[in-house]
Amino acid sequence: PKDTFSDLNHSYAWWLKRLARQVPSASQQLWFQLLDKIFEYADSDEDVSAGEAVSAAINNPVGQATEAILDFWYQTEPANGSGLPEPIKSRLTRLFDPQPKAYVHGRVIMAAHLSSLYSGDPIWTMQMLLPYFNWASNPAEAKGAWEGYLWTPRISAELLDAFKSSFLATARHYTDLGKHDSQYASILTAAALELGQHFTKTELREAFNALPKQGLAESAVMLARSLEGAEDRSEEYWSNRVKPLIESHWPKSHEKRSSHESTALVRICVHARSLFPEAVVFLMPFLRKTKNFGLPLSELAESGLATRYPREALYLLIATVDEDDPWPSEDLKNCLDQISSAESSLASDSGFRRLQEYWARYERSTGPN
Repeated sequence: PKDTFSDLNHSYAWWLKRLARQVPSASQQLWFQLLDKIFEYADSDEDVSAGEAVSAAINNPVGQATEAILDFWYQTEPANGSGLPEPIKSRLTRLFDPQPKAYVHGRVIMAAHLSSLYSGDPIWTMQMLLPYFNWASNPAEAKGAWEGYLWTPRISAELLDAFKSSFLATARHYTDLGKHDSQYASILTAAALELGQHFTKTELREAFNALPKQGLAESAVMLARSLEGAEDRSEEYWSNRVKPLIESHWPKSHEKRSSHESTALVRICVHARSLFPEAVVFLMPFLRKTKNFGLPLSELAESGLATRYPREALYLLIATVDEDDPWPSEDLKNCLDQISSAESSLASDSGFRRLQEYWARYERSTGPN
């Protein structure tokens, strides 16, 4: 009976999802029939306009049933471009019906698996799922779709080309993305670094300029992370990827600057390695004072760059260390010691003395209580 099933559908959905990767062939028809019941009895009156879309989807029977179907599909090890087979395709397609309202949870889950779905069946995905990423068509649906995708985002050149306009437009909706906003800044930056040939300069410039300064700071964090990951290729990566991106696309206005961005830019300087002096000079106009200098100072002290390039290291510290922070990192002292040891005349520089006095003023033998 419907009432009985409705009372138990959370348990049914959880159980069916647990079975997804190990359904015996003889039981597959019954397994899909039980999933059909979850879709048949989905809530038609549910308020899906409020709250966090991903959290709601993974805790809803429709969302869990959708995950179960996708898990079942994955265990078949589908080949790229092989298409969605039956009985999977018709059930996923059903979830694009406007009613019951609870079907939106299934669409959010599919959005979270966008990359895999596009790889497996690009035509179906372009026809059925990608339109829901269009902010101009239905902002509420687009918000849910983007939150789902940004849960664990992956992007390929082919997928980017398929939904590039919606992808770029999302920069203007950064504040609508909730706790997934930083993920968008990261994936936009990764795409700009690795798939730059798929964009025009104008497209990327407009996208980065559309980000609020919080989003731009998260993009800077991704730049630093990518440069760090380049390891032995870091100088080449700085010259050919990171520097050109900032030079051509990064917003230059004062209103876009933040201490969070500055922290990430200092890390970029450090991970440019032998090109540290060039990076410091190039990024200096973007730098602001920051209290979050613990990690970049630690990396700078450990790198030995302050010994190799003491003058540029000092300029970097003067530009970024916020002397109002009552708990300076001991790495500040280490960096100052490296600078003065490498070039003793810099110890008489007014900026050096000010930083040294700042360290002495707040020096602690132990951390804060």
